[in-house]
Amino acid sequence: MAIDDVTLHQIRVFREVARTRSYTSAARHMNLSQSTLSRSVSQLERTLGVTLLQRDTRNVVVTAEGEEFLKVADQLIDTLSVGLERFDRYAKAQQGTLALATLASFAAAVLPRLLSAFFSGNESLDFHLVDGGNDDVLRHLEQGTVEVAITADVEVPHGLWVTPVLEEKFYGVAPDDHPWADQDAVTWNDFDAERYVAARSGTSIRAITDQALADAGAEVRLRFEVANIATLGGLVRAGFGVSALPALEFMGYRLDDLTRVPIVGPGPHRVLAVISRPYTELSPTARRFRKVAAQELRRMSLPTGISVLAAEP
Repeated sequence: MAIDDVTLHQIRVFREVARTRSYTSAARHMNLSQSTLSRSVSQLERTLGVTLLQRDTRNVVVTAEGEEFLKVADQLIDTLSVGLERFDRYAKAQQGTLALATLASFAAAVLPRLLSAFFSGNESLDFHLVDGGNDDVLRHLEQGTVEVAITADVEVPHGLWVTPVLEEKFYGVAPDDHPWADQDAVTWNDFDAERYVAARSGTSIRAITDQALADAGAEVRLRFEVANIATLGGLVRAGFGVSALPALEFMGYRLDDLTRVPIVGPGPHRVLAVISRPYTELSPTARRFRKVAAQELRRMSLPTGISVLAAEP
């Protein structure tokens, strides 16, 4: 017996005739002619080498072999139906896993709103989140642990799809008793000779601020280098130095009690982007998240210092 010679159509026809015990009823249900049904059953019987149905002038009788093959047909069609339904939900991004990596501040401050919209009406979806620094996020994306990343467009490897979505201003951060507390703004030059609390190497904040300070010719006294922005805020609060942070960090780490002064003049902003591998490699779930994220970000009311960019993934 050559399994490739058995078709799904033949199995469906046999199953319908065997269930109804009537070629007439089966033909009506399947919208086919009786001759077409009879020919399909005959071809199936020749392939299997057995008689499945016996027919006289009035009745259709299912043979013992037919009863056994009916069990096989039921199992095949039921399994296929379940599989096709599951695949249909996957293709419509109603089932599957969203694997996402993002900056911790974005995960705390903005991501919950995006996920509320994304998961609305799609309770069958699962979610896997990696939150950390820029280097962590990009590493997970490159390794394939996640499909989509939301992080700064700093040191992004060539070949990834980068869609800018947010732009953040930088602020000088200082203890309440620091002279900056009485100023409306500072420049990157004002950091010269200040004791400084820095984000660790590998983060977007460190890459951007190092470049900005170097461009301004400001030499800070690097006092601390920390991995967590909450720790950075605590050290500044305790008077161990000043720092510079983009706007989203205040929202994500609840640092609004610190003196925060806009940095004006020449200098960078931080641009956050949705980053992924080429579009054709994304799952339906990831493609839908890119679209929903862009839509929700345009609707959100964001704090001062954060602006939404117009591009849509």
